[in-house]
Amino acid sequence: MRCPQEQRCAPQPGPKSKDVACTEQYGGPQTATVTGIVDDTPVDATFARTNGCEIGAWNAAQDVLGASGGAT
Repeated sequence: MRCPQEQRCAPQPGPKSKDVACTEQYGGPQTATVTGIVDDTPVDATFARTNGCEIGAWNAAQDVLGASGGAT
């Protein structure tokens, strides 16, 4: 996805690697599914807050997902 410099854009999530160690922490029960088209690129991504890697991905996409408080 291409972003104008004046905008802050979330990174596009890629396939999740099984070779990555994530911290064992729980950020809450929130989940999000994002589907659609951005800049002519199909987007189909899921987010959760079940470990450090998932929390990091959620935080990186927070402009799209919004605050995690109370969202399910």
